[in-house]
Amino acid sequence: MGAQFVSEVRNSRSLANTICRNFTKIQKDADFMCIYILQGVALTDQELARKYGDIVGVYMGHRPLLLVSNPDTIKAIMVKEFSRTPNRPKTFLPRNEMKYSLLNADDDQWRFLRNTLLPTFSSGKMRMVLEDIDSQKNPDNDFVKYTKKFLNISFTPILILILIFPKIDTFLYWLGMSPFNRLEILSFFRRAVKRAVDQRMEDSNKPVDLLQLMLNVHHDTGVDESENIHSYEGDENKWKTRSLTMDELVGNSILFLLVGLAFTAYNLATHPDCQEKLIEEIDAILGKEPPNYDNVQKLEYLERVFCETLRLYPSACRTHRLAERDIVIEGYTVPKGTDISFPIYSIHRDPRFWENPTKFDPERFTPENKAKRHPYAYLPFGHGPRSCIGMRLALVEMRLAIVSILQQYRFKTCEETEVCKKLDPL
Repeated sequence: MGAQFVSEVRNSRSLANTICRNFTKIQKDADFMCIYILQGVALTDQELARKYGDIVGVYMGHRPLLLVSNPDTIKAIMVKEFSRTPNRPKTFLPRNEMKYSLLNADDDQWRFLRNTLLPTFSSGKMRMVLEDIDSQKNPDNDFVKYTKKFLNISFTPILILILIFPKIDTFLYWLGMSPFNRLEILSFFRRAVKRAVDQRMEDSNKPVDLLQLMLNVHHDTGVDESENIHSYEGDENKWKTRSLTMDELVGNSILFLLVGLAFTAYNLATHPDCQEKLIEEIDAILGKEPPNYDNVQKLEYLERVFCETLRLYPSACRTHRLAERDIVIEGYTVPKGTDISFPIYSIHRDPRFWENPTKFDPERFTPENKAKRHPYAYLPFGHGPRSCIGMRLALVEMRLAIVSILQQYRFKTCEETEVCKKLDPL
């Protein structure tokens, strides 16, 4: 394992030398990682883009990557050149069911998962699913508690070390020190999914939810699932005809928990004029009628509030692609193996695309204003074939939650509320 780590470092240095020859705007300051550590990835990306321009070469420890901020170039990489950049780089190497999720899958397995799961997010399926969402009504529910634990990963010195040298996480994992070593939590989710699967196999009255929709294409083969998946490599027909394995069911069930309410409540509390306008819209269109899939679609101002919240506080400050082959970007030859990164947080606050970018202004997302703006200057769910297929579910969940609250309450700040919200360093 040590030899593998040394080999990766050598390969990364070789790749870094190639990038350095091709890119004049590459940041090689010895204090660069200190900047990332002190002010975080999001703010550092913003500073680098402002100082060096739309395409910047940077280092994360020994690992080189490119920051690309031009919307036209982003569109070219995500769509036109997708065959050269179909996968995401493996900064972290998941050793549990998450490696079978749509987020981490590559090539044929990713295509299989996307084609299999995409129909579960149709309007008709979402309408049926959202009729039964109620677990959050009980804050002591085990599912709610373990979800909070799963999402609570702090920006610690150990996490910084893993960002610089990803292979170290393998050693930390076996020492029980990895921040991604969520064995207790993942065991809970696996037991929960397995228990639900067993119950539904026995019960003729099956609820309509995301698990059931995935279960409809699941088949337990009775053989080692990881070996079964491995045997399909290069055989397109087997990928088209096989069913979801239990590991894929668990991994993708966990993945669909990751998008939540973000900072919507915070923005409404700190902008009471926007909150009152939203409440007026809810009262005029819904009154006291309970929110459902169909009636929340009529709330146009609510959608603008969510879009503006995701602009200011995207769920991820970056998204990535891996160059599987050499690719030409803005006249530069980017070698195979390069991590191409799109700094979402920085792009979302770029004054070239957003006037007064730090201001919370839902009116940016009126149809007229959206038409004036490059669509790839807004990337909360990514774009192209690897965009988030759960986007519809995430937005409808947020609509239902916010409307249910605002029909009875208002969000208000208190003495401890930070009016200028500070971001976690990641």
